[in-house]
Amino acid sequence: MFVKSYLKNLTSNKYLMMSICFTIIIIAAILILTFTPFKELPFIYNEF
Repeated sequence: MFVKSYLKNLTSNKYLMMSICFTIIIIAAILILTFTPFKELPFIYNEF
C-alpha cells in the first residue's frame, strides 16, 4: 500500500519526478566517466 501511494505521489508531483530523473542521470554520468578509461573516449583526442 505504501509503494502504491508513493508512486501516485511521484506521478502527480512533476518537479519531484524531474529532480529524481536528473539525479539518476547525473549519478549515471559520474559512474560512466569514472569507470571508462580515456582510451575508449575518442572525442577527447579529437578535440586536442
